[in-house]
Amino acid sequence: MTRPDQSPKPDRGAVLTKATVRAAERLGVSDSDLAKIVGVPEGVIMKWRRREDALREGSEQFRAAALFLRAYRSLNAIVGGTSGSRGLG
Repeated sequence: MTRPDQSPKPDRGAVLTKATVRAAERLGVSDSDLAKIVGVPEGVIMKWRRREDALREGSEQFRAAALFLRAYRSLNAIVGGTSGSRGLG
């Protein structure tokens, strides 16, 4: 049973989109390279940055972005980074 005061779950596509863009920024990955990695036109990356579009859960692009983010998180862990300390970016 859900309580009425519970907030709705965030959109997974929007969360992954924002995290992917941030990871690319921290790694110094250009928009054109990120577009190739994820498999979207470069213009879509600009829409993501403006939050006008987001990844669709279950799509190939969603899976590619999730893998990119996993690679970023693994690299960040190797170099000893956390969100508030040294690390990548």
